[in-house]
Amino acid sequence: MFRPRTCLYALCLTLVITTIATAQKARIDFLLSGHSLTDEPIGQMVHDIATSRGHEVGWQRQNGIGSPIFTRTLGHRGDPRDPVGQPWTGYASARGRDGEAIDLVRELRRPATIGGETYTHLVVAERHDSLSVVQWENTVPLLRHFYELAREGSPDVKGYFFTTWADVAGVGSSKADPAGWVRYERAQLRFWEAVVSRINDSLAREKRPDRLATLPASGALAELVHRATTGKVKGVTGGTVRQTMDALFSDDVHQTMLGRYYVACVTYACITRQSPVGATHPPEVSREAAASLQAIAWEYVSDYYRGKPQGPHHDFAARAESARAFVPMFWAYRGRPEQSEQSVRFFTRATLENPLWTSTNVDESQYWFPRLP
Repeated sequence: MFRPRTCLYALCLTLVITTIATAQKARIDFLLSGHSLTDEPIGQMVHDIATSRGHEVGWQRQNGIGSPIFTRTLGHRGDPRDPVGQPWTGYASARGRDGEAIDLVRELRRPATIGGETYTHLVVAERHDSLSVVQWENTVPLLRHFYELAREGSPDVKGYFFTTWADVAGVGSSKADPAGWVRYERAQLRFWEAVVSRINDSLAREKRPDRLATLPASGALAELVHRATTGKVKGVTGGTVRQTMDALFSDDVHQTMLGRYYVACVTYACITRQSPVGATHPPEVSREAAASLQAIAWEYVSDYYRGKPQGPHHDFAARAESARAFVPMFWAYRGRPEQSEQSVRFFTRATLENPLWTSTNVDESQYWFPRLP
């Protein structure tokens, strides 16, 4: 028998539960620091995805085209341990969310542009030539310095290292056959993870509860490329491999709107640990493509963090092993295999000159850079 009161009650209960679930979504205030691979509209897309999923959102960015973390923090080749005599200029050198000049030291210490009281998430990307920047541009101490600065004004901020990807066009890879690039990126991800693990080892030694996390954008992108070029991803896979790659990449490294939307879905999923499935999408991305990208992003991210909330952690032995595996690939991909032997020695030796190494009995007081005045 039809019971209108029962049906009405069930409908109201469903609406109440849905409203409560939406209302309980945490507020997000994030800073995205990077370059052309994280440039607009990715930040705005993350904002829109999060808003459509029930979050209140504030955000800011620091963007310097082609820049390593070094350019966006220290900003010069002087002594980083003399911030009074040689001020760190990089934090004020890049552009903010609306293209304006922004002093990040002031903003991070007293957040004023995001609408919330503090930042909940810090997302920092390094330039995509991983081996070079980690060896020569102080990626490890500068990433930690950025994170510690953010914690001055936002003690509970969650720090993420956004992993960037290389050009598809390398030795043995092209947009017509990107299988070599997929293999390269899967190996490079472990190297990027080693950077985060190195910092987390020191945080653990200092008996701190906080940790950095890896945001595996490059690994997620490699997974999408693999699926779309070897199988069928609705709304993404084209008539040929080259057509599929052209749908995702505007050149050999930068992305189309389709590719950027996918990275935004991955970023949202990583910082919230919630699914982007059903989120809004820009008009340039079809409903079919958006559904595919949202689902793949969530599947990859939820699997990546399962049982390991910061992403995979590697001790020094594992970090050295990842270097042994990736270094020859890095130089071969660039057509300079003769550089491999020297680089392998550098990234596997037990000394603080190796940015991937630390030990329980080593004094790191002169390794990390001092707090800014």
